[in-house]
Amino acid sequence: MKRNKLLIATLLALSTITCSCTGKVTSVGTAIRSVSRQSSTSISSRYTLLNSSITYFFDVKNAPTILNIDVTTNGGDISVYLMKKGGENFFEQENIPTTNIAVELVENGRYFIKVIANNHEGSYSFDWSK
Repeated sequence: MKRNKLLIATLLALSTITCSCTGKVTSVGTAIRSVSRQSSTSISSRYTLLNSSITYFFDVKNAPTILNIDVTTNGGDISVYLMKKGGENFFEQENIPTTNIAVELVENGRYFIKVIANNHEGSYSFDWSK
């Protein structure tokens, strides 16, 4: 019984996480051996296995700025979608291999990043500090 309660508590903690950065993180799915970090200008996560849909939002106050996206793929697949509040996706990349991508954010305001991982092994990070 205690084991079931611990499992339920762990799943609830994974499903909605409050971000210490500018916005919230919502997550549906599972992560195995995951370490995530958030700040006011970056988000990162590394894991053994990620099978999840995660949405982050953050505010840019000093546009134009560059959003650096770093992805390490050791297996599975991962996709990233970026949109400005109230708008459509202006950047989308599916089945991303290990890579670094720079995306210019030309306007101040709220941005959303959606990460969809299917049995992804590796890591990702987003940094808009420069």
